[in-house]
Amino acid sequence: MVAFSSWRYQAWIATYTLLALWGFLWLLAHTFRGLGRPLMGGATGAGLGGAAGGGPGALEGGTAGTAAGAATGGKHPHGWRVQNAARIARNSFLMSLAATVINELGFGITRTVAALIWTFFALSILHIFAAMATRHYALPWLVGFPQYVIIMIAVGLAFRG
Repeated sequence: MVAFSSWRYQAWIATYTLLALWGFLWLLAHTFRGLGRPLMGGATGAGLGGAAGGGPGALEGGTAGTAAGAATGGKHPHGWRVQNAARIARNSFLMSLAATVINELGFGITRTVAALIWTFFALSILHIFAAMATRHYALPWLVGFPQYVIIMIAVGLAFRG
C-alpha cells in the first residue's frame, strides 16, 4: 500500500480549488453572456422565422415590419471581465493539474512541489482578480510569466533523481 503524505493532499487541494474557481467563473461568464440578450419573446432572426428572418411581417428589404424592430442581444458591460477571468482560471487549473499529475507519476509530490503549486495558486488568484479589475497589456507578463516559470520548475522537479 502506498503511503500518502500531507504534501500530496495539499497539492491536490490547490488543484481542486482552481477547478472549483474555474467552474464558478465559467457559470458566472455564462450568466453575463445571457444578461444582455432579450428573453423568450424578443428574439427574432432567420432561424426563428421572425420578421428579421424573412418570415411573416418582414418588409421587402428584410427589415422588421414591427415598430420595435428586431431585438438584438447586447453584451453586458462587465461580461468581458468575467470571460477573461474564466479563461485565466481554466488555463491555471490545466497547468496545475498537469504539474500535479506529472509529479505524481514522476518522483512524487514533496514539500517543495506542494509549496510551488500553492505559490502558483496564489498567483493565479491574483491574476484572475487583476484581470477582472483592469485591462492592461502588461498584466500577462507581470503575473502570467512568473506563473509559467513556477509551474515549469514544479514540473521539472518530477524528473529529478
